[in-house]
Amino acid sequence: AHMLQHLIIAYVVPPMLIWGMPNWLLRPLLLNPVIKPIAKFLIRPIIAIFVFSFFFSMWHFPFFYDGALNNSFIHHIEHIFFIVISLVVWWPVMSPLEELPPLHFGPRILYLFVLPLIQTGVFAIITFSDQVLYMTYANSPVRFFDLHPLSDQRWAGVVMKIGGIIGFGAPL
Repeated sequence: AHMLQHLIIAYVVPPMLIWGMPNWLLRPLLLNPVIKPIAKFLIRPIIAIFVFSFFFSMWHFPFFYDGALNNSFIHHIEHIFFIVISLVVWWPVMSPLEELPPLHFGPRILYLFVLPLIQTGVFAIITFSDQVLYMTYANSPVRFFDLHPLSDQRWAGVVMKIGGIIGFGAPL
């Protein structure tokens, strides 16, 4: 359930924000002299993929993940990170601004194809680990569907991979 929440934050919310924000609001936010050079740098496809993959993976390291589960402030920061990095990764696909344009059709297809491949590492670690990575889940007295924490973790990894394939595959 927690992984599904993160997938919605990463794959559903940012496209809706981009689609839903009018250009008259986006232009002053993204094209002001301070933000525009940062935005232009971050939305370069290779940079966007790197930033998204790095931070998405980083939050799945046990230290950060358990920290977020045990501290609601850190958990909210994690969700803000997911939204921001997801806006960065979706921008080259969906930009409504000609000043920060989307990728052309061919590169956009390649971009959407590569994104779920790059996430394979974090998926594989979570799914195929022979030990529970997150002590918060290992020590939790609550068990949904009576799953052992390692089975729960493996299912979360599968949900992560399928979510990435669907999240980037649907627009592909």
